[in-house]
Amino acid sequence: MPRWLAAVPEKVRREITNNNLSRAWIAGLVMLPVHFAHVLLFYFRVVQPEEESWRWGIIQSHLLAAAFWIPALPVLRFFMNRRERWIGPAHFLIFAAVIGYVFLGAIVCAVDQQVAPAPMAYFVAVIGVAILLRLPPVETLVIFAAGLIFVWMAVGITQTNPTYRLFVRVNCITASGVGLIVGASLWYYEVRTVEQRLQIEEQNSALETLAVRDPLTGLFNRRRFLEALDLEIARIRRTGQGGAILWLDLDDFKAINDKFGHPAGDAVLLHVAAILTGCVRVTDTVARFGGEEFIVLLPDTDQKGALETASRILNTLRETTVTFRGAELSVTASCGAAAIEIIPPDPAGATIQKADTALYRAKKTGKNRVEHSFS
Repeated sequence: MPRWLAAVPEKVRREITNNNLSRAWIAGLVMLPVHFAHVLLFYFRVVQPEEESWRWGIIQSHLLAAAFWIPALPVLRFFMNRRERWIGPAHFLIFAAVIGYVFLGAIVCAVDQQVAPAPMAYFVAVIGVAILLRLPPVETLVIFAAGLIFVWMAVGITQTNPTYRLFVRVNCITASGVGLIVGASLWYYEVRTVEQRLQIEEQNSALETLAVRDPLTGLFNRRRFLEALDLEIARIRRTGQGGAILWLDLDDFKAINDKFGHPAGDAVLLHVAAILTGCVRVTDTVARFGGEEFIVLLPDTDQKGALETASRILNTLRETTVTFRGAELSVTASCGAAAIEIIPPDPAGATIQKADTALYRAKKTGKNRVEHSFS
């Protein structure tokens, strides 16, 4: 099946509809005064008595078009400001606008037959909407086919000369065919362009995630944690409020890998990451610092709050297990807590060193416990 006839992902259709809204709104700003100019030009034009019907037909046609744009412009603006919530109605409005202009071109074309065998109005309407607005080729085919049937019958009523009637109808067929080709080509091009742009955005997002996230646990990585710690140090200097960090190291983690394999170790790491995330506030930063080491940044937290959070994490680890291939794996952790330093030259390094020292004491004094450095 040709690409332009294939199903288009919903995300791409939404983007194209949003683009159509912007183009239609600009077109409305241009066409509204154009329609009024036609009305004024023909209203004040002096014509022969036999041309009076043609003059009033043109005036009424352009008044009808202007009557469409007057409410359509604020509605288009409304949809543009609520792009994600009103995609369905927005697409229907674009669809209706295309139908309206194709049929307007057909009406003006039929009216013009009273003075000349001119298919130009229908040609301009069909090619114009094909260039300006992007609809799926099947929808374009349906609209242009309906418009062609309408103009075919309308010209048959207003054009009495058989040769001129055939001339106009043949040109209307040509206009519909050219419009369909142009519309389908531009639809395909826009689909491809939007897909490529969305793909690039997804790739950039994935690269940004890789730059700041641990690929296994989804927690922040060391780099992102150090950036957050620097920001917190700056905040403490500005506000005078304190903060703390927790450094956790899983106890005897190597034994789990040796006995059950690295997939079991990965399951344990995921389990610990979930517990850490669930035991802290949304304003806290949890990171995997490397291997089986995790670190937590606790803004605006004193010694009591930091130790309470550490105890909550360690207790949750003690009380839960990881099921891996029928085996129940338990894990504990040792934790070092420290207040955030703000004294130059390296407050971040000094803070981490204090937490590391406290963690070392926790390991040496029996593991599965928390020690702190808040002096």
